Amino acid sequence: SNAQIIHTAYFPRVIFPFASTVGNITVSLGSAFVLIPLILIFNTPITVHLLWIPAGIVMAGLLGGGFGLVFASLNCRVRDIEHLFRFIVRAGFFFSPVMWTAEMALERGEMGTLALWNPMATPITMVRHGIEGHAVDLPTGVALSSFAALSLILLIGSIVFSMQEREAVKYL
Repeated sequence: SNAQIIHTAYFPRVIFPFASTVGNITVSLGSAFVLIPLILIFNTPITVHLLWIPAGIVMAGLLGGGFGLVFASLNCRVRDIEHLFRFIVRAGFFFSPVMWTAEMALERGEMGTLALWNPMATPITMVRHGIEGHAVDLPTGVALSSFAALSLILLIGSIVFSMQEREAVKYL
């Protein structure tokens, strides 16, 4: 949507994918203030665990930003990538602890623990436990793998984007 600006002047093109990511993180953090009356209504204790909420939102946003960097230049060439991502995000609700909780997965044994290796499981659980007012009690390996996947996806996204950004401008 910003093709004219990109063709007119040179500036770091990584601004466009990250502007979207930072904008969505900001909106989500601002929307988290809606939780304050709910926390008061349901008498949830106000503890340091509330800090899990912004940490989880930022972590989820950066994970999405990393994937966005990977596929941004491809989206310039093949416009249907946007529609494919909508499908993937909707399917991701069933593979992430949105419709179910991490505790429910851990009760299922080995297969449930395997489901928690999804990189989005840790940020979603962080936000959920922050709202509930208690500590995140995921297995250490699951949480560390989520942080490692976030770092790896951001690194790969940066590399792929920097390699493909000049080529992608031709398709705008």
